[in-house]
Amino acid sequence: SIQRLTYNRHIVLCKIKDREKKQKEAKRLERLRKKRAKELKRQRRKNGGNTDATTDGIDANSPSNAPSTAPFAAPSAMPSSKPSLGPSVSPTTAPSVSLSSSPTLSIEPSSKPSFTPSYKPSGMPSLSPSTLPTSKPSDVPSRRPSAYPSLLPSMSPTYYPSAKPSMKPTGSPSVSSYPTLLPSDTPTLVPTEPLICGGLSRTERNEIVEATLLDFFPSGLHENATNWIVYEDDLDLCANDTFLEQRYILATLYFDTNGASWIKGSSGGRKWLSQKSECKWYDVECSDDGFVKSINLESNNMDGTIPYEIESLHSLQELNLEFNKLSGPFPLLPSSMLELKLNNNKLSGVLPEKWPPNMSLLQINHNKLSGSINSLSLVTTFRVLVLHRNEFNGTVGVHFGDLESLTYFSLHKNNLEGSIPEDVCLLRDGFTPKLSHLSADCLTDPTPPKVSCPSILFEDVPCCTECHN
Repeated sequence: SIQRLTYNRHIVLCKIKDREKKQKEAKRLERLRKKRAKELKRQRRKNGGNTDATTDGIDANSPSNAPSTAPFAAPSAMPSSKPSLGPSVSPTTAPSVSLSSSPTLSIEPSSKPSFTPSYKPSGMPSLSPSTLPTSKPSDVPSRRPSAYPSLLPSMSPTYYPSAKPSMKPTGSPSVSSYPTLLPSDTPTLVPTEPLICGGLSRTERNEIVEATLLDFFPSGLHENATNWIVYEDDLDLCANDTFLEQRYILATLYFDTNGASWIKGSSGGRKWLSQKSECKWYDVECSDDGFVKSINLESNNMDGTIPYEIESLHSLQELNLEFNKLSGPFPLLPSSMLELKLNNNKLSGVLPEKWPPNMSLLQINHNKLSGSINSLSLVTTFRVLVLHRNEFNGTVGVHFGDLESLTYFSLHKNNLEGSIPEDVCLLRDGFTPKLSHLSADCLTDPTPPKVSCPSILFEDVPCCTECHN
């Protein structure tokens, strides 16, 4: 890199300067040596050639055997075998030729960088950088980036961006108390995933939504409806959304009745499973607060079964699925249900024991339902009961006489037996009877009737308005 080349050039220049200084110092020492030799010659001539008396056996070219007791103005030509007792009066202008056995204790920093890092930090910063990174981060950021990355992160943000982006994204976003001062030159290789539903990743949102649906329906989830809600629905409802449950239930109705083959609601601006609110789907009506209160899909080529999840539409009041191809058992109903039309389908099985307490209309004729009808007599608010052309059996219970609001009661073409209770016939009594229609298999010709229909009290008129065989 450019920084590396600049630093190498600096090292070469330093070595050249060092060599020049050493040459100058060598010349100076040579002059001192010659000067000292001349002085010794003069002393020999003055003393008559007695060198022992003048030099005490000291050779200028040999190191002393003992350290000097006082500093000398110039350094020794050769190193002594023992260290000096005290430091020189002034520092040497050139470094020692060989390494000393112990480190020098210097007050000031060296003017040139060392080739290996120091074991301990100096009291003052180095004038030039070292060739190797430090093992610990500095307390303040450097003004220029280093050639190598730091081993530990810095305490403060860098002044300049890095030349290249990170090769891999971090597992979590960086949390910095300071923003970066400059943008990076290139974008990150992998985009950051946007957070949804109050700070969740999409994977976390999907897992929580599916777990929430399982809380609503612990017996099991509808696979297609769950996949649509979790992965395909563009509305991306969160787990705490008020309408998550009802949107899922309508999806189960669509998938369980082959919604793709519907005549109405499978395409167009109001099609089911669109990104719009379920209240804008075809023939779905909602209350002012957004909850489904009516579904009207009669004559719509619906083929399949009514999902049990319908029972959890807690605001549903009207359900009209007549003239379709629905099969399977009779569905459980939400307590809010008022009117139910399932006639002209292929439903089978028995009626439920419990009914919504305020129902007023039940139209289930032309099916294959069987068993007793007497659980219906417990709902005194019924106005219309259309039960003909099924396979119901047993007798008509006396408690149907308690349905004082009943105006239409059709029982013909079933396997019912016995007699219409007198309490039911009393609903036909009077000048303006409330029960205007009562039909049964009460025809006497040519065979005895399955269901006998007695006369109205004090009148010779049967209480049934229609008799069938």
